[in-house]
Amino acid sequence: MGSNVLASPKRILVDGRHQGGGLEMEDNKLEPKGNDTVAVGLKQYYEFPCDAVVFAVGDKVDETVGLPYKSGMFVTNPNNTGNDPDDALFQAYNETTGTILDGVFLAGWARKASEGLVGIAKRDGDWCAEVVSRYLATKPPGNQSKVVLDKLKTILNNRKSHPVDVKNLRALEAAEKAHTSATDCIGEFKYASNQDMIGLIERGKA
Repeated sequence: MGSNVLASPKRILVDGRHQGGGLEMEDNKLEPKGNDTVAVGLKQYYEFPCDAVVFAVGDKVDETVGLPYKSGMFVTNPNNTGNDPDDALFQAYNETTGTILDGVFLAGWARKASEGLVGIAKRDGDWCAEVVSRYLATKPPGNQSKVVLDKLKTILNNRKSHPVDVKNLRALEAAEKAHTSATDCIGEFKYASNQDMIGLIERGKA
């Protein structure tokens, strides 16, 4: 009878020409964590030879935003509303009080990080737009978008999150285009951390 092996990559091993020659792997074991199960490293390493290494990015949502959060995702309403599309799929939900967060909706990777081919992401956006339109139809008309956006930006900044608007994104793009002589990047993979990119945005704004 065969046995299952659980392991995770720790670092890429390169040869003398700085090309991928393998991965350093760490054996894992599964341990319970709340209602979930997580992989825990055992500090036992070995080399896994390979011809090529492809980056595959795993993601989770930003828990500093302050929305109800669990296991890498914001919590959505578990109670079907009977509408089509179902509002519950996109409504932020507080499990402690058993209530939705009125006027707060999640779509795309905010609803489920790292999930969404182009077709799926478009469908998700379309459905969420229908849900938001249905919600707005129950509210009195008015244009308070700037007030809402300013309030949201203040809340995120107070929670040490880092909201990035279109102007900030353009500053980062300019820095990436200027990052042409570096030898420590691969294609569009310019910076290794969110903090690096946030720092560039702040310097660009200054």
